Amino acid sequence: MVVNIYGKLWTSLLFLLLSKGEELKKPPTSIVFILADDLGIGDVGIYNENRTGDTPTIDRMGKDGIVLTQFHVMSPVCSPSRAAMMTGRESSVAGYPNIADCNPRGNKGYYYDNNIDQYRQVATDAIGRLNETWPSIAHTLKSAGYTTAMLGTLVIS
Repeated sequence: MVVNIYGKLWTSLLFLLLSKGEELKKPPTSIVFILADDLGIGDVGIYNENRTGDTPTIDRMGKDGIVLTQFHVMSPVCSPSRAAMMTGRESSVAGYPNIADCNPRGNKGYYYDNNIDQYRQVATDAIGRLNETWPSIAHTLKSAGYTTAMLGTLVIS
C-alpha cells in the first residue's frame, strides 16, 4: 500500500513538472504598437463613428487590444513623440526638446519646464539622440524574450 501511494505521488509530481515546463515554453503575447504622426482622435473609427474615412483594420485592432488615449507630446514635430514612446520619458528629457520651446534667443539647448516656470538646459550631447542612460521599450521587451522590430521612419538615433 505504501509503495502504491509513493508511486502515485511521484507520477503526480512528474506530471506537474512536465506540464509546468510546457507552460514556460509558451511564446510571449504579441504586441503591435502603432504610432501615427498627425493623426487626430477623430480620424479613426475606434474613437469617432462620424469620421471622414474608413479605418476597419485599425478599428478592429483597437477593439481587440489596448488603445492609448492619454499619450500626448506637445511638439510640432514627430521625433519628440517617438523618443517619449521609446523611453517612457518626457521628450525633452529623452534628448528631444520641443523646437517650439526654445529660449527667447532661439537656443535649442534649452527647453521650457512648466514645473519651475523657467527654461532648463539640456545636455548638448543629448540633443537629437536618445538618452542612453535609460533602456528603451525595445531593449526591455527583448530582455523579456520578445523579438522586436521597427517599421517606418524612426528619425531618432
